[in-house]
Amino acid sequence: MLLYIEYPNDESGKGNIYETKVKKGRWQKPKKLNSKINSSYEEKGAFIANNGTTIYFASNRPGGYGGFDIYKAIRVGKDDWSKPINLGSTINSENDEIFPFLHNDNKTLYYSTNGELSMGGYDIVVSLKEGASWVTPTNLGTDVNSPFNEYQFSQIPSKRYSYFTSDRQDAHSVGGKDIYTVFKPVHKMKRAIVTGNFKVMKNDVSVPISLVVKDNSNTTYKKYVYDPSPEQGKFFMILPPGKNYTITIVYDDVELYNVTIDLPKDTYRYQLDKELTLEDISVFNKVVGFDIVPSETHFEITTFDDLKEKKEEEATDARYDALLMLMEMIVDRTDKEGLASLNALDDPTFDAIALDNSSSSNSPDPYYTPLLDLIEKAFNEANPDLLTSLDSVRGDIGDKIVKLPSDYLNDDIMVEERYYFPEEEFDISTENKSSLNELVSFLKSRDNVMLDIVWFSKEEEQSISSIDQINEMRMNSILNYLSAKGIARWQYKIKKEKYKTSADNSCIMLSVRIK
Repeated sequence: MLLYIEYPNDESGKGNIYETKVKKGRWQKPKKLNSKINSSYEEKGAFIANNGTTIYFASNRPGGYGGFDIYKAIRVGKDDWSKPINLGSTINSENDEIFPFLHNDNKTLYYSTNGELSMGGYDIVVSLKEGASWVTPTNLGTDVNSPFNEYQFSQIPSKRYSYFTSDRQDAHSVGGKDIYTVFKPVHKMKRAIVTGNFKVMKNDVSVPISLVVKDNSNTTYKKYVYDPSPEQGKFFMILPPGKNYTITIVYDDVELYNVTIDLPKDTYRYQLDKELTLEDISVFNKVVGFDIVPSETHFEITTFDDLKEKKEEEATDARYDALLMLMEMIVDRTDKEGLASLNALDDPTFDAIALDNSSSSNSPDPYYTPLLDLIEKAFNEANPDLLTSLDSVRGDIGDKIVKLPSDYLNDDIMVEERYYFPEEEFDISTENKSSLNELVSFLKSRDNVMLDIVWFSKEEEQSISSIDQINEMRMNSILNYLSAKGIARWQYKIKKEKYKTSADNSCIMLSVRIK
C-alpha cells in the first residue's frame, strides 16, 4: 500500500510517498520510496496499477508544465523504480493535476485538476488511453463535481461504485473533507420470458429431458436455461429478445430435436409448445433405437405493444398471469430460501401494476425486472445443479434412427442375425424370407444404416471347397432377394471370413450398422 505522508522534520520535501506491506498479519513501518520518486519538492497522490509494476503520482518538481504534474515510473527489481516520465500536455497543464487513479482496465485514468476543465476548485476528470496516447480529458460533471474541491477518486472494477473526497458544504457534509460515493445504475438488458411445454413421450410415459439453447447470432450459449419438469414438461427461460435461437431437446445424452425460434425485439412473453413421441425400432426382434415423431409446434408471442393496446385491467392481468406462472414454477423447483424471498412479493404489489403508455418498451419493468433478478439468483445460488449442461448443438435428426446409448455390440454395429440353411441347400426358407422382409422395410425407411453381409470360407489356397461354393451361392441367394425387393448395392458390403465353428458352414450372417 502506498501512503502520502507529511513529516514536519523531513528535509527532503513537504510531502513524500511511502510504501508499507503486511507481514504476518501486521502492517510494517512505512518505507519511503527512492529518490527517483521522492524529490526535494513535493510528491502526493501515488497509485500503483493492478499489474503491480507501474506507479502514477503527482509532483511539483521542475521540468513539468506548471504546478503539480502527473508522472509514471516502472518498478525495476524488487525495491527500485525507473526515472519518472511526465504524462504529457494532454493530461498536465500549467495548473495542478493531482491524485491519479488508473482503473483496472489499465486505460481509464481519473485525476483532479484546478485547470481549465474545472468548474470551481479541484474537479475530477477522466481520460482514456488509445494506443500509446491519452485522449483529451473530460469533466465528470455535476454528479461528482461541485464548486468546491473534489479529489482522491477511486472506483471498483465494475465501475458501478466510485468514491472521492470533497470539502463541499451540503446536507450530507459532516465538516472539513468528507468521503462520498457515487452509484452508476446498470442498464438493464431487456429480457423476454420464454415459457411453454416440451414433452417427450416413450411408451406412453413422459421422460426427463434437458434443453440446450444456442444464440445463433454469435454461436454462444445462454446461461439461464432450465430442465422442464418431467411430469408436465413445463419450462421457462429468460432470453434477450431481438435474436434467433435454437433450442435442442436432449434425452439420455442424445440430441433428439431442434426448434428454432425468433424473438422480436419487443417480446414480453413467448409461449412455445412441442411434444415428441419416441417409437421403438426393432430389427430381428431386438430394439435397436427409436424413431422421433414430432407433433405440430404451437407458439404465441405477447409483445409490449400488445399490452399497451389492451385495456389497463386486461394488461395488468396479462402481466400478473405471466409472473404468477413463473412463481409457480419456482415454488416447484427451488429451496426454502428462494421461497422466502418470493413470499415477500404480496399480491397487492401486482394489483398496483398499471401501464405507462408514455414509457418506451425498452425501459425496465419495475415489477417484472426485480422478479427476473430474483429468479436468476434463486437458480444460480440456491440450486445451481438445475442448469443444463451446454453441449454442442447439431442439426435436426429428422427421420434418422437414433441409437440406444449402450445397446449395441461393438463400434457401430447395432444387431446381427444369422440365416441358417439345410445341408447342401442354398434356397431361402419361408421363415428367413419373413425376417428378410422385415429387414427390407427397415432399410428402405433409413438413410443412415447399412448391412454387412458375411459368408464363411475355409480360405484354402489351391482350391475352393464344396462348402465354400455352397456358402457363396447362399450369399448370392440373399443378395438377389434383397435386390429384387429394392435394396441398392450401396446399402450393403460383402465380407468373406474364415469360419471358426462347424455352424459357420451353414449360415450367412447379416449385421446392421450405422453409417
